[in-house]
Amino acid sequence: MAALSTTPTTVPTSTSTGGVVAAVAPLSALRGVAARQGPLPSPSPVRVGSAGAGSPFLDPELQQDVSAGQQAQAWLGELGQQLQGLKQSLAGLLGGGSANPTAAATAAAALQQVSTIWRQRSGQAGGMVDAQLQVREPGQARQVFTLRGLDLANLTQEGHETLSFAVPGTGSPVAVPIDPDQSADTTVQRLDQALAPAGLRVAIVAGRLQWSSAESQWPSLRDGLSVKGDGRRFPSGQRVRVKLDTPPDAIQPATWSLDGAQAQRQTLGRVIAAQALLRDAGDALDRKRSAAKLAEPAGAAGQGQVLLGMAQAFEAKAAEPAYENYAQLAPALRGLRRDQVRALLSP
Repeated sequence: MAALSTTPTTVPTSTSTGGVVAAVAPLSALRGVAARQGPLPSPSPVRVGSAGAGSPFLDPELQQDVSAGQQAQAWLGELGQQLQGLKQSLAGLLGGGSANPTAAATAAAALQQVSTIWRQRSGQAGGMVDAQLQVREPGQARQVFTLRGLDLANLTQEGHETLSFAVPGTGSPVAVPIDPDQSADTTVQRLDQALAPAGLRVAIVAGRLQWSSAESQWPSLRDGLSVKGDGRRFPSGQRVRVKLDTPPDAIQPATWSLDGAQAQRQTLGRVIAAQALLRDAGDALDRKRSAAKLAEPAGAAGQGQVLLGMAQAFEAKAAEPAYENYAQLAPALRGLRRDQVRALLSP
């Protein structure tokens, strides 16, 4: 085995996500440990300790959350920009530019852009913004709806019954006994617990029974959810396809009109209201990203803090008199010169 240098050596190592660790590790103990323990095993990847575990360079799940947050932020920003352009175009039309074909065409194009961006929400917002402009966890945007024939009133007034729900894409139907002698909260909780494995959630919101599903599940659910009962709330025998009703989207640019001054004023008011909702969504997204520590390190300074922590973890591991640590670190030190490392880390 070639002699190992006892000079403190600066060590870079690349992670799978592109991070670079730099640390100065004293290796004077290597010779003695190696002599006692025999030849070092084959080189293996250097693993950084827990100080680097929270780094977006190393945590794939965190990176996915970062990506979703960035997508949501970009989508909100693009929609906000187009809404602002539409507002300016409408102000121009209402300020006397309605007779100008160019101004009218500009407003129409801006409205079309807003409509297009809104239709792209589910695919472009990282699964974090739902149709009500409510911010969810990454990939967890949900579609809320009500189920015709089942509300809080008939849950507690129509007698005992077992409801059987057939959810598209799942296994066996889910049977839920309804006991009108129990409180509405208890009955709804039972429904929610029974149907949660099938992707459905049930809750009481603003005094009403509210259902929800993942947005990705919604198309099949809308067209295929069926229920049967014992002849009270739903007929027995064959399951019946149930009608699911959704609330209107938070903004509906496809229904906005530019035909005439009155329609333009109404659309302008809707644009201003939409901008307020968008600001609220942006604030909620910022809070969620901050609370979950989703934001990436800001520029070189932030990355430097991450790399410093990783380097300190590396150095601490190298200082531990454990043969396993030296077996991991020694291969990374071979063939490296200080000038190479400095060149790599120089801005």
